[in-house]
Amino acid sequence: MKNTQSEKNGLLTHRKKAGLTQRELARLVECVEGSVCRHETSSALPPLLTAMKYEAIFKVPVTTLFPTLRIRVEESVQNSLTNLEREFQEISTQSPRKAQRYAKKLAWLDERRILSEA
Repeated sequence: MKNTQSEKNGLLTHRKKAGLTQRELARLVECVEGSVCRHETSSALPPLLTAMKYEAIFKVPVTTLFPTLRIRVEESVQNSLTNLEREFQEISTQSPRKAQRYAKKLAWLDERRILSEA
């Protein structure tokens, strides 16, 4: 999942607020200096370990540092859950024997949807 240049993130803001250079931040997260620039401009996503290091350095959740990514991930997961639910419902209607097995999964999906709507 690659971001486009136009997508904003909070990494640059937090780095500047801390008075750190890209080189200094790169040293802290143990990556090459150019990677910090690409992460700040959203032209590349940081690996999970690097993103967690940014979080630890700035004491700001990754979802705050990369809010657009959070939104894209949530949308992607929601689409996958919706497709899975449809598949489970179809299997359940085709086979009463399998319906029992999928009832718990469908109940969990339903409960999850109710919680996210609240």
